[in-house]
Amino acid sequence: MPTYKLRGTDYIYERISTDGRLTSYQVKIRRKGFPNHTGSFDDLEEAKRFVRQVMGDQDRGHKIDRLIGHRTCVGDVIDSAINALETGRRRVKGATTELYRLRAFRRDSVLLCATALSDATEDMFEDWIAERLEEVKPNTVGRDVRLLKPLFEAAARKFDLARSPMAYINAPRQSTNASDAFSRKKRNCFLPN
Repeated sequence: MPTYKLRGTDYIYERISTDGRLTSYQVKIRRKGFPNHTGSFDDLEEAKRFVRQVMGDQDRGHKIDRLIGHRTCVGDVIDSAINALETGRRRVKGATTELYRLRAFRRDSVLLCATALSDATEDMFEDWIAERLEEVKPNTVGRDVRLLKPLFEAAARKFDLARSPMAYINAPRQSTNASDAFSRKKRNCFLPN
């Protein structure tokens, strides 16, 4: 796919398909002493914003790779957690159950695991919770959420994301049917008919 330098910019190129359509804007930033930054953007304004951000960071002397969140998938975060548990770098009391839950998440949520970490949203995880609630009880989903939430908070810090995709997600509440039945039985025991 040929690329042509966009007029008036130093780092943005237009990617043209074989039939002559504009497919995306490619950013190529190469400066001596800093990591190379390349990325494709659908929106020209987003590409310009990215160039300004990287150039500002480099002018201040920061050597941050801003695209690591785009290159890392949700599944990569899960895989690194599985690897940490298997190799013993992360030791927890219920390691076998955590491994089981993480592997099941990786196996059953293929589409979510293929999503780039920077593109993962709370809505995607809420949809996953809704699908999961159709299969299992709320307490099980709550345990899954409490397992995944710290993993993604650590990934947000590591990959320089604005916030974790699970930042505002809460575990579903347990159904109150059992407690209502218990209170009715208890009430019948103590109150005369």
